[in-house]
Amino acid sequence: MSISRWSLGVSLAIALTVVMGGFTLVWYELNAFRETQLELVAGVSRAEAQIEALQEDVTALREDVAALRVELRDSVADLRGEMPDLRGEIRELGDLIRAREPSGDGAQ
Repeated sequence: MSISRWSLGVSLAIALTVVMGGFTLVWYELNAFRETQLELVAGVSRAEAQIEALQEDVTALREDVAALRVELRDSVADLRGEMPDLRGEIRELGDLIRAREPSGDGAQ
């Protein structure tokens, strides 16, 4: 059996078509992969920006909580300092109320 120019040409044409089809499929898959990579990179960048913003918010919240703790401690200390005065005033009021009450058994 001899190979004619025609059969050699057809064989080469088929081979080139198959190779070009393969390269085309690989090319499309690489493009899809690149697009996926770009989407992932963009998503990671957005996530990093959101994480950075959250870290700033957490830092601000920590500072606010620390300031509130100081204010609370100061307020509690002030209230504790005022308690003896309030107790004295309550005793005085109790004494005044008892002094105004008419003495007697069933007077109300």
